[in-house]
Amino acid sequence: MQISLVIPVFNEEATIARALDRVLVQRDAVHEVLVCDNNSTDRTRAIVEEYAAHLPIRVIDVPVQGTVHARNAGFDAATGEIIARIDADALIEPGWFDAVASFFEAADEDVAAVTGAMIHFDMPRFRFDPFVRYYVDDPAERKRCEPVQFATIVGSNMAIRRKAWMSVRGAVNTAPGIWEDVDLAWALVESGYRTMLSPAMAAQVSGRRLLDPPRAYYRYTRSVVTTVRERGRADLQLAARVHVVLSMVNYFVRYFPARTWDPVERRYDWRLLRLEREARPIP
Repeated sequence: MQISLVIPVFNEEATIARALDRVLVQRDAVHEVLVCDNNSTDRTRAIVEEYAAHLPIRVIDVPVQGTVHARNAGFDAATGEIIARIDADALIEPGWFDAVASFFEAADEDVAAVTGAMIHFDMPRFRFDPFVRYYVDDPAERKRCEPVQFATIVGSNMAIRRKAWMSVRGAVNTAPGIWEDVDLAWALVESGYRTMLSPAMAAQVSGRRLLDPPRAYYRYTRSVVTTVRERGRADLQLAARVHVVLSMVNYFVRYFPARTWDPVERRYDWRLLRLEREARPIP
């Protein structure tokens, strides 16, 4: 089973090498790696090109700004029967590609996409994180965990059948400010597909979005309302607004632990509160 890996990037010089190092260890299991450069102005591209001698990498220039455009360009260019996707700060666990292949080999044909278990590598472990309950530290035990039905897919750790992508390609939105992964999940469900979560397909991801100032995080989480509107899902408007409220409560519960956590020393340091943080761009 050929698996193409798509990684959208925008000024990711601080993270992309670590992500590709994890892929490099599993290079025999990946058909191709498509890095979709969304107008990076730092050393991201140069770093990616250093891996070209060791990985089957293609760099795709995506001039229209936005994660959704970078993702679409990568998915469209992928030639594998399975299209996997991670973010530039995602660290896939050993056996990740094997877990993707095993999942789709066993899944019914109406299962179009899968998302994996995730944990923040740069944050204290919050037991109320929605994905922590599925993340298993022991790789042997992780393999024994059964996939579960899941309502959405998460772009930082996911895979989709290429034929399913092609069938909904014209139905996905490209409006600015949407959650493109949630929109894709809804497009799949509306077309009669199912989505699932596989604990065996584990990755560590960054919780850097939690370091955004409150106003910036509010703009980010309100993207779900924009996604509902652009999707034409009037039935989900109330749920989307409730989601925004709960997300902000969750954010403020985590605010001080996240901002004072030193991921290198693995301890809290109140001096980190004095650091000025630049807000992440909205997808």
